[in-house]
Amino acid sequence: MNNLDHQYINLCKKILNEGVTKTDRTGTGTLSLFAEEIRHDLSKGFPILTTKSVHFKSVVGELLWFISGSSNERDLAEITHGTRGVENKTIWSPNAIDMGRKNPERFNGFNVGNMYGAFWRYSLCNPHSYQTIPRRTYVDDYVIIHEKPSMNKVYPNPIVRKSVQCGNFTTLGKQGDKFVVMFHDTGSYRLINTITKGLKDLFKPSVEGVGYVGGDVVRNSTTIKLRRIWQDILIRVYNPRDNHTNYEDVKVCSRWLSLSNFIEDCYGLLGFQEFIDSNYQWQLDKNYWGSSIYSPKTCLFLSPEINKMLNGGGEGFTVYKHDSKVFYSRRAMQEYRGYTRAAYLPDDLDMLKDTETHINRPIIYIDQIASLVKEIKTNPDSRRLVVSAWNDRGTENAILSMCHPMFQCYVNDGKLSLMFNMRSCDVFLGLPFNIASYALLTHMLAQVTNLEVGELIWRGGDAHIYQNHIEQVKTQIQRYKDGEVYDFPSIGLDSLIKDIDDFDFDDITLIDYKHAGKLTGKMAV
Repeated sequence: MNNLDHQYINLCKKILNEGVTKTDRTGTGTLSLFAEEIRHDLSKGFPILTTKSVHFKSVVGELLWFISGSSNERDLAEITHGTRGVENKTIWSPNAIDMGRKNPERFNGFNVGNMYGAFWRYSLCNPHSYQTIPRRTYVDDYVIIHEKPSMNKVYPNPIVRKSVQCGNFTTLGKQGDKFVVMFHDTGSYRLINTITKGLKDLFKPSVEGVGYVGGDVVRNSTTIKLRRIWQDILIRVYNPRDNHTNYEDVKVCSRWLSLSNFIEDCYGLLGFQEFIDSNYQWQLDKNYWGSSIYSPKTCLFLSPEINKMLNGGGEGFTVYKHDSKVFYSRRAMQEYRGYTRAAYLPDDLDMLKDTETHINRPIIYIDQIASLVKEIKTNPDSRRLVVSAWNDRGTENAILSMCHPMFQCYVNDGKLSLMFNMRSCDVFLGLPFNIASYALLTHMLAQVTNLEVGELIWRGGDAHIYQNHIEQVKTQIQRYKDGEVYDFPSIGLDSLIKDIDDFDFDDITLIDYKHAGKLTGKMAV
């Protein structure tokens, strides 16, 4: 029996009949109730609504994105659509774009700030202890593809012109009110308002013979600072000055030879919001991950103190273990002993140096998902099987306040149950999606911890129906009355996967999902 649709429809009826009228940040207005609950036994089937369709592909994509720890909405686009192209929108695109307009110093229309991915996997903390981790690598396969823009007017006999700054170029036609220009040296295109003598080819190298702009860059205090960092990296790697550290074995990935790509990616790096908070004092670093390439997968922002602590990273960093304590420099250890740096080393000293494949680094972030999995395996009766994503700074450093800020796991009789709490719940659009998402997460966690699935429990704080969703909700209620409700589908996971990070899109299948069809509604932004 499908009791999910039954519970969900009853909740909708209750909100329509008993809900109080409330205002909200979007200006849409809601009917709202406080402290509601839905429970489902996951062994009875996968809990996804059948009185309307839920886009399961988006559920999978978002959950994998959260688990990856990413703060870049374009990573979600790549997971879901297979490409990062801006034409491919995601469920997070509207809010990311909206915050990019409101606060361009912190948000660029793609990064989401310190939200679920950041808190689940990279919750920053003060340095403590150490971890031994693999050196991060980067597959440098970026290729520039120049696509000709569409044109509403094509010039039949375009004239080749010449500019000192960009070389030969041709005006091919117009897209709306803008001219479409092709540059011969690089094969790139550009949309411009007027043809001038100072026309620039954004793909022509202009920094140390390798760096190019690559696209229009919004000018603000953040992008100005990031441009200086980008120029400094290119100088140090490709044309170092006499006073620079040896960067002989260091590279800049092909994607970051473009300033526009570099800036876009930096907005989504770990520590970027703290880079803003520090008035741009935090530093871009590749050494924490033990890498020799500057890239979006091998860099993060660190405080100057931690960056200095790494002593240049690579082979130069050593962890000192003495007297049951951990030190990140010889000086710090010797000061603890009451000696100068050059004094003799203690007999009980354990020095951990980096190797070609692994590095030892101070723990500067908490990986809550990894800790949860470990705790479930080793201490299943723990009452601390909790993952928190609450950000008390709200939208100061995130595009939204977390709607589902916490979930807790519970193990009993070889079964894993999960309860997730929502401080704010859009019952028509959000709740069906979130129930399916946390159900999938429970199945994934159960598989990697060798457990069966138990219950999924949703608890909603402000559970509301937006005023512009009321008619759709009434249609869904009528479908239920008319018997348009179906049996649960089942979920299929690749049984060989035993690590939460190894799940890919193709490893997850929803089997025999039948539903009454789409019901659409506008998301309040």
